[in-house]
Amino acid sequence: MAVRSGTPAIVAMVVVAGITFGGAVWITRPATVPPGSASGVPPHVHALPATYDVTDPAQVLALPVETAPTLMVAIRQAVAGSWDLELGTTRFRYVTDDRTELVPGEGHAHLFVDGNYISQFNTGHVHLEPLPPGVHTLDVGLFAVDHRAYAAGGKLVMQRVVVVAPEPGSALEASRPNRKFAVAFAGGRITGTDTLRVSRNDALELRWSSDVPASFHLEGYEAAFSVSPEMPVTVFLHATQVGRFAIQGNAGVVRDTGPVMYLEVFP
Repeated sequence: MAVRSGTPAIVAMVVVAGITFGGAVWITRPATVPPGSASGVPPHVHALPATYDVTDPAQVLALPVETAPTLMVAIRQAVAGSWDLELGTTRFRYVTDDRTELVPGEGHAHLFVDGNYISQFNTGHVHLEPLPPGVHTLDVGLFAVDHRAYAAGGKLVMQRVVVVAPEPGSALEASRPNRKFAVAFAGGRITGTDTLRVSRNDALELRWSSDVPASFHLEGYEAAFSVSPEMPVTVFLHATQVGRFAIQGNAGVVRDTGPVMYLEVFP
């Protein structure tokens, strides 16, 4: 993946814990991430998305696609740089933490930020306090009461969102995405248009899919992210900079030389 010299360092996310407030989970306080197990896989409740083997029944509860829960995550920037996540589900019911009877289609959700386990919660509304400026990856998945991850069709029931957190004191107002794009990478190139045109201060939602594991980098905004057939990704950012910005792909999967596409931001 091409990265320009002088790229600023990405600030790591502080690990936080969740509390329930006003019907939503507010993610607010520092917490500790426990060490991994002897096998190298963290304890069940703290397992990172990349560690799951969807063929291992000890790690996942695999259900037929026709009956498995589904998940769609929507995100918006809230006041003072915080974030609101809305979890849309089908064939799934949240249950309280004291439930122990395993019923397919019941359970809770887990949130990871920058690969760190954050919290589990039993609601579809999550409020995340401001993140340090820079690029952050949020993974949200559905889990059974025994803390196995739900899976269907060889994929985890999990959504990945990449956000570009603004600098403190940014004048940007709370907003939902007003420009949404579906971007598909297949056969070593972007299918469809190779240029996305937006206006300054638009809130963008870019839903990426790929037929192979691939990494991309949006120059200017310094947003780097990965996507695979098993884990599509949604990129959320405010178009604060005017200009034409290249999106580069890693050399191993891109068919042609040069950027795979461009983001054009007009005044």
